[in-house]
Amino acid sequence: MQIALLSEKHEKFFQKVILFFFIAFCVSSLIFPPLFIKKIAFLFFFIAVGAYNWFFKVKGFLILNGYLLFFIFAIFLLQGFKNNASFELGLQYLLSLSLLFFVGTFSRLKFDFDKFIVYIGCFLTFFVIYLSLTYFEDFVSVSLPFGKLFLNFYIDNELGYLGFRQFGNFKPPMFHFVSSPFLVVSFLLGIILLIERKKKVFAFCSLFVFLGVLLSGSRSMVLISLIGAFAVFFIYSSFKIKILMMLLSFFLILLFGFFLVNSDVLANVFSLQETSNRTKYGHFLSFLDSFNNENVFYGSGLASNYYSMGVRKFIPQTEIMILDFFRYFGVLISFFVIFIFIFPIKYIFLKRKLSFCSKSLHFDSRFFVFLCYFFMSFSNPVLLTSVGMTVVFWFWVSRINDLKMNID
Repeated sequence: MQIALLSEKHEKFFQKVILFFFIAFCVSSLIFPPLFIKKIAFLFFFIAVGAYNWFFKVKGFLILNGYLLFFIFAIFLLQGFKNNASFELGLQYLLSLSLLFFVGTFSRLKFDFDKFIVYIGCFLTFFVIYLSLTYFEDFVSVSLPFGKLFLNFYIDNELGYLGFRQFGNFKPPMFHFVSSPFLVVSFLLGIILLIERKKKVFAFCSLFVFLGVLLSGSRSMVLISLIGAFAVFFIYSSFKIKILMMLLSFFLILLFGFFLVNSDVLANVFSLQETSNRTKYGHFLSFLDSFNNENVFYGSGLASNYYSMGVRKFIPQTEIMILDFFRYFGVLISFFVIFIFIFPIKYIFLKRKLSFCSKSLHFDSRFFVFLCYFFMSFSNPVLLTSVGMTVVFWFWVSRINDLKMNID
């Protein structure tokens, strides 16, 4: 009787505590990704979820993928020690993955996760624009309070990159937080919520976040955002509108192709004189040199070091995630890991059976948004981080059909 009374009286309070620390963890991961503050928030989130599960006897189902990934990464971290693996980086991977243990519990909470993703993207964009105006104040003639203080904190703690990107004669400004790729998810999800809920606030949010995408200076972010926005509108359109959009896209591709062929933009964007291109090309060549019959099947171990001509030193991680996966796990296990990330599987306690989560194999707009982020991570190290795991966490929760965790 006491347990029942405790559940009725305090469960909502525990849920609010869990949400508070989860939000604190997400905010600190976006704004202060390298700093210790996010680890403190995650520790309290971990304790709150554990206490909630213990006191209220939470049962139902587990999302097995998080445990599978953690097990695979832990085994390959042990293997990586043979190849002088970075223990610090490997431990960071494991800690990031541990967030995925709580998907089943989190799905019980009454929480508008989609709206949260959009709003927190606006929060990050605000900081990007605020600091950009401070850094480029000589060009915009704007002086903002505490701007210099925040900017120095940003630079001292290496929270991202700032300056100008150079593509031939084109030099756009760049203010790129380490967590900026998250803005692609926020932008596309804002468009989805605008279409589904028909609230103007999401139109404003999407446009606002897109400013952050442009200021990031990332070609892949801008390109995926534009293609993704077109695809989202295409998914939600009627058949007649789809035909019109296909015809329009065909003519735009022809026009854009003609422009590229008759200009030096394409050559500049993909030129090896551009620092990012040259670095990634060096990573790729070194990857080919280091690959052999043994590690193509078994890998070299998680966070293992290899010599990269892109940076001319031994490193455990590059900007090309798919190559890192092949180095860490070998080709076959890498594809299995990718499958686990994309298709969550649940184990139902009462029925003792395995099944794919509802809609796991169903392609919809949110599935598409996640794939955009996932494939963007192939050329950016943005998946195996606290921000990347937050995106995976959101996607897995969205795969669960009933957020109140009704057992099928």
